[in-house]
Amino acid sequence: MKGEVWQGGSPVVKNNLGRSNYSLKNDLFIAELNRRIVGIADVTIELRVARAIIEWFVHPAVHRKRVGRELVKYVCERGREKGARVAHVCIPEEDKFTRNFAVELGFSQARCFLGMEIDLTGFFQPVPVSMCIEHFRAGDAALLATVQNRIFTGSWGFCPNSPDDIRYFFRLTQSKWQDILMIRENERIVGYSWLHPVIREGKAIEKRKWRLHMFGIYTEFQGKGLGKKLFQTSLEYVRKREATSLELTVDSENTPAIHLYKSVGFKVKSRAFWYEKDLLLK
Repeated sequence: MKGEVWQGGSPVVKNNLGRSNYSLKNDLFIAELNRRIVGIADVTIELRVARAIIEWFVHPAVHRKRVGRELVKYVCERGREKGARVAHVCIPEEDKFTRNFAVELGFSQARCFLGMEIDLTGFFQPVPVSMCIEHFRAGDAALLATVQNRIFTGSWGFCPNSPDDIRYFFRLTQSKWQDILMIRENERIVGYSWLHPVIREGKAIEKRKWRLHMFGIYTEFQGKGLGKKLFQTSLEYVRKREATSLELTVDSENTPAIHLYKSVGFKVKSRAFWYEKDLLLK
């Protein structure tokens, strides 16, 4: 089945191999029929938030033959064994089959995330910004983890990161330290913007398409216009690198962020739904 696009998810495993807490032997499950792989599922355990992120991938030829049900049962059991209390799976809006299947398995819709994008090829008037913008440097993984955790800990779906996690996402997104901007207020770091070229299947699909991976300002410094200034600086930064577009993902309930993005020209291009299942309920 190699190379085929199956309904029910994206190819799994490859991106997880670099995770420090991922076990190929214990966290990956494969279904075979007549010596051919017809289904695959894996689970990523995030014990800091007692969550199991799962993904499954079943060939259409075996839909309704319990392959998916068995795979999901195994990954949920694995998550429960490791101490997870809830399982999460993300499914694109257009994949109605998998969304309905998730509900049949006891999952319920928990959140909607928006995929947004801005076209940078049109007229752009740089906005003068009088603020101290710096770049993270090689070896700043611990510092970036501290900043990121302080900004996002407690946000839905966020698991506090260790420096190893930061290095993993750095490799996964093929980021460069100079593309991660930080903002200071009175010599104190109060926010950051993590940018990188868009990656598909482990490769930059086009160096002129960029993505905003993470963006945030400390809560106590919000409402002062710092986020807008940092965002405008981020747009100018990628345009100077001849970016033709910038994409991002945002929680649909994060109204202030969505308002900011729309105010500078971002448009909603896609939706994805997170479903969850209580693993403590048998």
